[in-house]
Amino acid sequence: SIEEVASHTVLTRRTLERRFQRILGVTIHEEILRTKVENARRILVDEDLKLEVVATRCGFSSVPHLCKVFKEATGQRPGDFRRLQRRPSPTGRLLKPEVLARAERDEANDCRREQTLGKVCRRRR
Repeated sequence: SIEEVASHTVLTRRTLERRFQRILGVTIHEEILRTKVENARRILVDEDLKLEVVATRCGFSSVPHLCKVFKEATGQRPGDFRRLQRRPSPTGRLLKPEVLARAERDEANDCRREQTLGKVCRRRR
């Protein structure tokens, strides 16, 4: 909260708010919400947690509050965001982005190997 941030400075809350906005161009409250949404985005993609747990971990007072703030910030509901950020694996399970990226890299390498082998086989004929 803004009060927590202000408690770590010698400035009054109002002075801190004015300086923060003048220097960074956003209010402290906006920056706190941006950070909460960014944390929620990371958790939604990286972990399979219920929205109640995501809301709690990110400091939202409730799931509806998370959903409202998340949609205002991203244009998507948290559940829709999660589904769009992950693609199903051949087994039907969702792949984490880093696993998906590794699989796509491996697939590209396999294609390059096949092309190279094809050229080698044609040269031998």
